[in-house]
Amino acid sequence: AIVQVQLALTPYQPRVRTVTKARRQIERLCFERHAMHRIDAAGTQYELTIPLSNREALDETLYALLDDMHRIAEDHQCFLEGRIHEPATDAYWE
Repeated sequence: AIVQVQLALTPYQPRVRTVTKARRQIERLCFERHAMHRIDAAGTQYELTIPLSNREALDETLYALLDDMHRIAEDHQCFLEGRIHEPATDAYWE
């Protein structure tokens, strides 16, 4: 399955470095294993390729991915707004 991820990180306090570190760690730990392709230079939109055995497995994989993204953001003292969209089926995960 090809999915698109929208990612917005906001620091708890105005420290830009925390956002950069959080984004890099999310890319490295969450996205790279799914053939990550950055759609924009700002690092807010990505395209991932997720192995698809069935819809239930895809749901589990994407919800686990969102959980990992939120945990990393919290570890770096950031709020995360993440949304995953599968254009082929117009399905969303938040």
